Amino acid sequence: MDEHRELPQEILDKVLDNILSTSSFKNCALASRSLLFRSQLHLFSQITIDHLDRCQQLFVMLTENHRLSAYIRKLTLSFRTYWWLSDPDCLAMQANIPPIIDMLASLRSFVFILGLHLEWQDLNQQVSDALFQLFARSSLLSIHLTDICCIPATFFNVPGTIDHLTLQNTTFEATSDFNPNLPLTLSFKCLEMIPGVGTLRDPREVLMSIATRPFSCFSLITDFRISPSESNVAIVLAVLKAATRSLTTIQVNHQYRKDLEVIIPDMRVSQFNLADLPNLRSICLVISVVYVSFNDVQDIIPSLCNDLLDFLITNADAVRHIENLTIVLKLVCSPMSSVDYSDILVLLSEIGLWRKLDETISSIHTSGRLRVNLVLSFYIYMLQELVGMRTMWQDMMRPQFPILEERGALTLDAESLSSGFPEEEYD
Repeated sequence: MDEHRELPQEILDKVLDNILSTSSFKNCALASRSLLFRSQLHLFSQITIDHLDRCQQLFVMLTENHRLSAYIRKLTLSFRTYWWLSDPDCLAMQANIPPIIDMLASLRSFVFILGLHLEWQDLNQQVSDALFQLFARSSLLSIHLTDICCIPATFFNVPGTIDHLTLQNTTFEATSDFNPNLPLTLSFKCLEMIPGVGTLRDPREVLMSIATRPFSCFSLITDFRISPSESNVAIVLAVLKAATRSLTTIQVNHQYRKDLEVIIPDMRVSQFNLADLPNLRSICLVISVVYVSFNDVQDIIPSLCNDLLDFLITNADAVRHIENLTIVLKLVCSPMSSVDYSDILVLLSEIGLWRKLDETISSIHTSGRLRVNLVLSFYIYMLQELVGMRTMWQDMMRPQFPILEERGALTLDAESLSSGFPEEEYD
């Protein structure tokens, strides 16, 4: 193939960049030397280490072929499968972690999952040191911490600047060498806070001590993404206050479900008044509807729409000055559900409150500068199904927003909730 190839390498690379299937990349890597580099670049861009065998395989691979380490941009490290960090396999895995991290000089994104049954101080000291050295790398752009108890608060003293910090069910512990009153050197543009179930200790003490001091690292964030709950409302409000002048984007994640004939939202979105954020330019509401039956959706949607109206009216001063309003509607079906997405779309299109939403948004924001994005997200595994759902969604919902549609301010889109999409279609 190499001898008779007529296409320039740049075009071949472009074709490979549009491949979505891991198996296709593997086949391309084996098919031709001209396809090998680009295929490996995609195959090794994201790596997960979650058990000893995978850790050892990666260590051997990177040791024998140093070039591969430059391809890895995202690393997910998880100890969730181990009940004890003193487990022999886990100890062996920890022994390989520091040299692997040291080899990944091109890493841009790091996800660390520990597990609620484990604590940071149970980690091997070499692993802990290696992680803190990684946090301080100037090339690292994103850190995602999940299910981690008692991270040393000196994490916020790491001399680094990152784009995105995600704290998911994560707590911090004030150590003897941590002083929240001294300048903190970690800086981040986007902060995402996701509460979890079963947090072992009060997560607010350290974060509150940081958020409430003048010129804290929270006062520099421009993008704040929150999932409000009773456990984190105090720290959320503290961060909002700290970032009053810097915030330009806020995302509120919200969930509705129906239990025992009662519609239960995590927290009414109208509880947050955003009028005090003078530089806010973008609001995103990500609303998940968890359902088992068609009737669940039928009962939840009117309540959801009313809450959206309440939010817009309560935050009219903020909405009046923003440039982008995005509403993402995630329909999360139970494994027991057999409801077809087309039935849900018909139901959504028949809700009269959409027109009220159209009138409310248009009356609040009269300048015509506002862009409204309404996104439907569903568990879809086939590309053809997704295209069909998107077309149906657009055709059914455009008549519900006549004012925004006439202004040319409305965008209707659809996406898949499936994290591996659309790879499942091809593998």
